[in-house]
Amino acid sequence: MSISEIVKNSKCVSCGLCSSVCPVDAITLKYLPKKGVFEPEIDFKKCVNCEKCEKFCPTKAEKSKSLLGPFISGCLAHAKDKKIRENSTSGGIINRLVEFLLVGEYVEAVIMVVHNTHSPIEASAQIITKQEVKELEKSPREFASRYIVVPVLENLTETLAKYKKIAVVGTPCQIRAINNLNTTGTEIFKIGITCSGGMSHIATEEYKRMSGLENAEMYYRGKGWPGKNSLITDEKCLEYDHQGSLFERMFSSQVFKIKGCRQCSDHFAECSDISFCDFWNPQEMKKEGLGNSCVIIRKEKAQDIFNELHKSGKADIVRQLNTDEIIATQISILKAKKGNVSSTKKYKLFIKMIDFVFKFRIYKIFNFKIYRKLASIYLEMCREGKLDENLSQAIPVK
Repeated sequence: MSISEIVKNSKCVSCGLCSSVCPVDAITLKYLPKKGVFEPEIDFKKCVNCEKCEKFCPTKAEKSKSLLGPFISGCLAHAKDKKIRENSTSGGIINRLVEFLLVGEYVEAVIMVVHNTHSPIEASAQIITKQEVKELEKSPREFASRYIVVPVLENLTETLAKYKKIAVVGTPCQIRAINNLNTTGTEIFKIGITCSGGMSHIATEEYKRMSGLENAEMYYRGKGWPGKNSLITDEKCLEYDHQGSLFERMFSSQVFKIKGCRQCSDHFAECSDISFCDFWNPQEMKKEGLGNSCVIIRKEKAQDIFNELHKSGKADIVRQLNTDEIIATQISILKAKKGNVSSTKKYKLFIKMIDFVFKFRIYKIFNFKIYRKLASIYLEMCREGKLDENLSQAIPVK
């Protein structure tokens, strides 16, 4: 069996690791315009049936029995530099951490997603070293969130062969894939980003078409918090507040969600050393305009590094957070990922409907009201869902 069965069964999450671990270079990541994602393509003439591609696939991992995963401490924090804080995502703390890791030589290189106009999805995974670190400060929005699936791990093996200490900024599936991999001889510092599910780039293309700016560059977040969706051309800039916007409703409608992401139960990147997420707290949303990140520290080494980042004056800690506060801000998504939502008849009918909409491109006749209604239906299902009583809140780290 190979990764082809996982792709055939619509379980692929486009992390890219299968291409990286193939010993005979039989797997390449190919962009599929009709799906709006990268998927592995196998050259069976080269394939030696070693099954490494399947062995390390994150979709094969066991489901966690915890809501939050390993937990040492949590806090609300942001980058001290106002420009970085305002133009990154959720306070720019990941941006500052990456810079701190490189300048302090904790790592030699960091793999992270960067805005890239030459890619068919306008983003790609790039290797950032100490030499490129100034770009993090100069153009923070280039490193802000991308609401699309990027094969971050496509060149991981090549990177591991070149550097002895690296960091990877990735979604739960990407971090879980690394966790499956034997990386003897190389240290990987895992920086997790909370993810409710990956999105096809077709959503971005459709959003541009509906906005009348097909050739614009898309920036999904940044410019304060919760941020703005921005379409930018040489002549024009069209911007809307992210929360409640057309694009945010398109994302929440689930129409463009990657099918493989529906199987994922890991929301907080539980296998990471440190995780980050938006703090969707009602009081925070009323008063905060520049942005803070919810920081979840899972390993002692990550705690030491984050303490040093704070001492350096590059980051401010607003206050400490307990597990109840963190879980409360993400409870609807947790019910969808770890609860009974996917087993209900209402959900199954909803999924059949949106799959039909995507397959036959019925979304071409949709407007804001329809996306808002679909998003509302999905959110209501999540709110009504129930969590497994056997799930622990967090795993204490001794």
